[in-house]
Amino acid sequence: MNEWAQYIWIATSLLAASIIIGLVSLLVTFGREYAAVQQEEQNSIAIMKEYRKYNQYDGTTVYSQDVVTLIAESRGIPIIELFKKGRPLGRDINGKYIPDFLWDSSSSKESFSPTYLSTLLASEFGESGTFTSKIIKGKNGEILIIDIERD
Repeated sequence: MNEWAQYIWIATSLLAASIIIGLVSLLVTFGREYAAVQQEEQNSIAIMKEYRKYNQYDGTTVYSQDVVTLIAESRGIPIIELFKKGRPLGRDINGKYIPDFLWDSSSSKESFSPTYLSTLLASEFGESGTFTSKIIKGKNGEILIIDIERD
């Protein structure tokens, strides 16, 4: 008789343990789903902030001081390509135009200095003038390159 009581006690304990394990796994699943939704929202907010920051450079005419500000603030992310008037004839192995000036994450720290940039733009493009800018986006909508060409 005592054996049956032990078997029932073991079965009840196993049933309680399996319910607890099931509830814990359910809570972990809910946590993962919540984290995924939260990450997606954070990504959307980051993309929107990036869009708002760089939208003024998408297919618009900008001035030299805008170009200096853009390059100095970007610090190479996204990549800034600057072309003289008219596209150059040179292309790389992928068929992409080779820019006259390029700022990316591997550029020197001094090349992002507003003083250096102002001097460079003044010597290469003159004191005044306008540029046409275009944003090149990646597959996920992230801004990869800002393409600037002298008008």
